Amino acid sequence: MLDALPDFFFPKRLQRLSHILRFTLCLSLIWWLTLNRPVTPVLVPVLENLLGLLLAFLYLILFCIAPRARDSGLPFWTSWLILVPAVNIILIYALFFSRTKLPHGEVEA
Repeated sequence: MLDALPDFFFPKRLQRLSHILRFTLCLSLIWWLTLNRPVTPVLVPVLENLLGLLLAFLYLILFCIAPRARDSGLPFWTSWLILVPAVNIILIYALFFSRTKLPHGEVEA
């Protein structure tokens, strides 16, 4: 069971449903870190929020969008297009609705 945890949190490939669930959870975490916190003049909570946002965005790009792009047959660099305004919306919808492209030699079960 413990051997499967790294593959669960850091997948190499993602199907549509697991991608949508991870994406929704990451966006919920980002929303909670930014909008649901009281504004305080102390610097430490602000730095903690920024660190949390950075980690959530990196997880979103590297372990949600990049595996789904790989699973859809797109190159890895397309996952960084999430940082470009307006292009990111097109990328999100393309990844949500694109079919899985299996590598040569694999058979869908």
